[in-house]
Amino acid sequence: MITLLYSDTKIIADQEFSFYLMQLPVSMQVEVMRYKNDSDRKGRLLARLMLLDTLKQFGKEELITKWDIHKYKKPFIKEWMEFNISHSGNLVLFAYGEQELGVDIEQKNELNYQDIMGCLHSKEQQAIVSSDNPHQTFYDIWVRKEALMKAMGIGITSGDRYCAIDTVYHDQLGKWILHPIEIHHDYASCICVKNTIEKLVITEYKPLKMEVQ
Repeated sequence: MITLLYSDTKIIADQEFSFYLMQLPVSMQVEVMRYKNDSDRKGRLLARLMLLDTLKQFGKEELITKWDIHKYKKPFIKEWMEFNISHSGNLVLFAYGEQELGVDIEQKNELNYQDIMGCLHSKEQQAIVSSDNPHQTFYDIWVRKEALMKAMGIGITSGDRYCAIDTVYHDQLGKWILHPIEIHHDYASCICVKNTIEKLVITEYKPLKMEVQ
């Protein structure tokens, strides 16, 4: 089973930020505070709260200090399950399970996607150019691409070798399932899982509210 949590950064009021931040290890607090933008700070904070609360459910709260990242910034905890995180705009995704996985969400802003077409496979580029809605098609492909790259643990800059047009991608190690997710109409999102998705549970996450003294 794969579990995916989603949340909106607006759920954390400004006056609650410090309360929630203090729930994290000091190293994570420092990391969160490196971001200048409030939405970015809250997004990183929410993602780490999702991880912390999930670890608590499994009786593994102490593993929060074992957080580490691979070469291409894929987070992992050696003694625990696979998990992945994505944040865009106000929305945050956190997915975990026993299989290798990656997740991505992107707010569908107006942008000149021609500037980053070089990161895409030629078939993906052609699909965008020939689409009746290139903007939508770009985002649909981009989140599949990012989710696939994150699941495989490689950088998007090498992504031109991997085509994510279809919902199944095969490589020498097996197959990857790319499953689009509908969280909000202003966002595109996708989860990629190694081999198969037998069950996907999607749940809105709400942190425990601080008590009013």
